Amino acid sequence: MSGKHQQARKNFLHVVTIMYLFKNTSLASCIGVGSPGLIAAFTQLGLIDEYQLGVQPTVLGNGLPLFKNIRDRIDLKILKTKAVGCGAVMLYYEPAKK
Repeated sequence: MSGKHQQARKNFLHVVTIMYLFKNTSLASCIGVGSPGLIAAFTQLGLIDEYQLGVQPTVLGNGLPLFKNIRDRIDLKILKTKAVGCGAVMLYYEPAKK
């Protein structure tokens, strides 16, 4: 593994550690995550309480999947929806109770 990859992995592990600490203290009220890699890692660790997904009415033909490396199925419960203009919609979900 190159030095650049080792540093990236080290930084990623620091972010995961910080998120774990935030989630397990009263400091965590709202933290946004946008990277598919972080979403997958935080989902696998059970660190996401709410997913907020924006749907933009544009057909691209390809794109970056948000949940590419999720190993296990995670059922989601819809909390609310919100139209935000130009046809876009925000969808709010939480992980369903098992």
